[in-house]
Amino acid sequence: MAIYPDLKSMLVDSLKEKIIAVDYCINYRKKVHDWGSNGCLGFPGATLLFSIADTLGSYFVGNNTFKIHVDGKSKEIRNTGDHLLILNSKYYGSQNLNPHIVKKLYTNYRSLLTHNSVLAFDHFMDIGVPEGPPFEIKKDANGVETPCVNLLPFLGISKAAVDNFISDLDSILPFSKYAKNIKMKQF
Repeated sequence: MAIYPDLKSMLVDSLKEKIIAVDYCINYRKKVHDWGSNGCLGFPGATLLFSIADTLGSYFVGNNTFKIHVDGKSKEIRNTGDHLLILNSKYYGSQNLNPHIVKKLYTNYRSLLTHNSVLAFDHFMDIGVPEGPPFEIKKDANGVETPCVNLLPFLGISKAAVDNFISDLDSILPFSKYAKNIKMKQF
């Protein structure tokens, strides 16, 4: 922690801290005799990954020059529910997730993890492999699509997203509605 001279330096520090914390969580290996199961610290790791994506998306709300391709259409991030559209942007390697899947990721992963420390039933997380897909779409017997979040590749694209976002901050912050609102929140 430090005293920050401006929003940019605080944001850079915060995002770098989150990446370090999520890296620890996802690369930690639980032992079955201590935890009752194998795996990583998936719940806090995923919470942080979705927090990072949510953060990056928030700085583009109201920026009508920042376009994201969703289902072949050009879209803007307009409100809180749209923040995770950032996953389809250049920052996250243009994932090409359809709006239905992005909504599921927001509602059944990001929100439930953040507010209730759980996932929706029939939603999945896996450690995955670094070079694998961060999001796999699975279909149930009725053809309903559900994303599976693979944490290692999600971490990999999140590291790149944060690095690229930080590199672009000088061109992002002047047009960010959220940055302006944050600056107005003083006592």
